[in-house]
Amino acid sequence: MNIKVAVSVGALSLWGLSFAAADTAMATHPTSPDAPVEMVSPGRYTASIMPGINGEMADKLEHSFNGISGVENVKAQQSDSSIHFTIKNGSKVPLTSLQNAVTKTDSDAVMSAPLLEHSLAPSPGL
Repeated sequence: MNIKVAVSVGALSLWGLSFAAADTAMATHPTSPDAPVEMVSPGRYTASIMPGINGEMADKLEHSFNGISGVENVKAQQSDSSIHFTIKNGSKVPLTSLQNAVTKTDSDAVMSAPLLEHSLAPSPGL
Protein backbone atom coordinates (compact mmCIF):
# COMPACT_ATOMS: atom_id res chain seq x y z
CA MET A 1 0.00 0.00 0.00
CA ASN A 2 2.84 2.43 0.79
CA ILE A 3 4.28 1.92 -2.71
CA LYS A 4 0.94 2.89 -4.28
CA VAL A 5 0.79 6.03 -2.15
CA ALA A 6 4.39 6.94 -3.00
CA VAL A 7 3.75 6.43 -6.74
CA SER A 8 0.55 8.49 -6.54
CA VAL A 9 2.26 11.33 -4.67
CA GLY A 10 5.17 11.26 -7.15
CA ALA A 11 2.82 11.36 -10.13
CA LEU A 12 0.84 14.25 -8.65
CA SER A 13 4.06 16.13 -7.93
CA LEU A 14 5.20 15.77 -11.54
CA TRP A 15 1.76 16.78 -12.76
CA GLY A 16 1.92 19.91 -10.58
CA LEU A 17 5.41 20.76 -11.82
CA SER A 18 4.23 20.57 -15.42
CA PHE A 19 1.58 23.20 -14.69
CA ALA A 20 4.12 25.39 -12.90
CA ALA A 21 6.44 25.18 -15.91
CA ALA A 22 3.59 26.02 -18.27
CA ASP A 23 2.60 29.01 -16.12
CA THR A 24 6.19 30.26 -16.15
CA ALA A 25 6.39 29.98 -19.94
CA MET A 26 3.13 31.85 -20.41
CA ALA A 27 4.27 34.62 -18.07
CA THR A 28 6.87 35.77 -20.61
CA HIS A 29 5.22 38.67 -22.38
CA PRO A 30 6.12 39.01 -26.07
CA THR A 31 6.60 42.76 -25.75
CA SER A 32 8.98 42.63 -22.82
CA PRO A 33 12.16 44.68 -23.38
CA ASP A 34 14.36 41.59 -23.51
CA ALA A 35 12.15 39.72 -26.00
CA PRO A 36 13.68 39.26 -29.45
CA VAL A 37 12.23 41.42 -32.21
CA GLU A 38 10.60 39.35 -34.93
CA MET A 39 11.80 40.45 -38.35
CA VAL A 40 10.02 39.85 -41.65
CA SER A 41 12.48 38.81 -44.36
CA PRO A 42 12.39 39.64 -48.09
CA GLY A 43 9.51 38.20 -50.07
CA ARG A 44 5.92 38.79 -51.17
CA TYR A 45 3.46 38.53 -48.27
CA THR A 46 -0.24 38.58 -47.55
CA ALA A 47 -2.01 39.19 -44.25
CA SER A 48 -5.63 39.43 -43.17
CA ILE A 49 -6.99 42.56 -41.54
CA MET A 50 -9.84 42.38 -39.06
CA PRO A 51 -12.46 43.69 -38.81
CA GLY A 52 -13.22 43.84 -42.53
CA ILE A 53 -11.99 46.89 -44.41
CA ASN A 54 -13.76 49.26 -46.78
CA GLY A 55 -12.29 51.20 -49.71
CA GLU A 56 -11.23 54.16 -47.58
CA MET A 57 -9.48 51.92 -45.05
CA ALA A 58 -7.74 50.03 -47.87
CA ASP A 59 -6.34 53.31 -49.22
CA LYS A 60 -5.17 54.38 -45.75
CA LEU A 61 -3.50 51.00 -45.14
CA GLU A 62 -1.65 51.22 -48.46
CA HIS A 63 -0.44 54.71 -47.59
CA SER A 64 0.64 53.62 -44.11
CA PHE A 65 2.53 50.51 -45.33
CA ASN A 66 4.21 52.46 -48.12
CA GLY A 67 5.70 54.69 -45.42
CA ILE A 68 7.63 51.77 -43.89
CA SER A 69 11.24 51.53 -45.01
CA GLY A 70 11.85 48.27 -46.90
CA VAL A 71 8.20 47.76 -47.89
CA GLU A 72 6.96 48.17 -51.47
CA ASN A 73 4.22 47.06 -53.88
CA VAL A 74 1.46 47.40 -51.28
CA LYS A 75 -2.11 46.48 -52.24
CA ALA A 76 -4.97 46.32 -49.74
CA GLN A 77 -8.07 44.47 -50.94
CA GLN A 78 -11.51 45.26 -49.64
CA SER A 79 -12.99 42.06 -51.14
CA ASP A 80 -11.20 39.75 -48.68
CA SER A 81 -9.87 42.26 -46.11
CA SER A 82 -6.28 41.46 -46.95
CA ILE A 83 -3.10 43.37 -47.50
CA HIS A 84 -0.37 42.25 -49.89
CA PHE A 85 3.13 43.69 -49.75
CA THR A 86 6.74 43.00 -50.63
CA ILE A 87 9.73 43.24 -48.33
CA LYS A 88 12.59 44.42 -50.56
CA ASN A 89 15.63 42.22 -51.14
CA GLY A 90 18.30 43.00 -48.57
CA SER A 91 15.74 44.39 -46.12
CA LYS A 92 14.23 43.06 -42.92
CA VAL A 93 11.25 44.80 -41.38
CA PRO A 94 10.22 44.46 -37.73
CA LEU A 95 6.84 42.75 -37.48
CA THR A 96 5.85 45.41 -34.96
CA SER A 97 6.30 48.11 -37.65
CA LEU A 98 3.68 46.38 -39.79
CA GLN A 99 1.32 45.85 -36.84
CA ASN A 100 1.75 49.47 -35.73
CA ALA A 101 0.91 50.70 -39.24
CA VAL A 102 -2.40 48.84 -39.03
CA THR A 103 -3.16 50.15 -35.54
CA LYS A 104 -2.32 53.74 -36.55
CA THR A 105 -4.71 53.44 -39.47
CA ASP A 106 -7.53 52.06 -37.31
CA SER A 107 -7.06 51.54 -33.58
CA ASP A 108 -9.61 48.69 -33.60
CA ALA A 109 -7.96 46.78 -36.46
CA VAL A 110 -5.54 43.88 -36.14
CA MET A 111 -3.40 42.04 -38.65
CA SER A 112 -2.78 38.31 -38.88
CA ALA A 113 0.76 36.96 -39.15
CA PRO A 114 2.14 37.75 -42.61
CA LEU A 115 2.32 34.66 -44.82
CA LEU A 116 4.49 34.29 -47.88
CA GLU A 117 2.15 34.36 -50.85
CA HIS A 118 1.61 30.89 -52.34
CA SER A 119 2.68 29.34 -49.03
CA LEU A 120 0.93 28.27 -45.85
CA ALA A 121 3.81 29.11 -43.50
CA PRO A 122 4.66 32.41 -41.85
CA SER A 123 8.22 33.42 -42.50
CA PRO A 124 9.39 36.15 -40.14
CA GLY A 125 13.08 36.07 -39.39
CA LEU A 126 14.26 33.85 -42.19
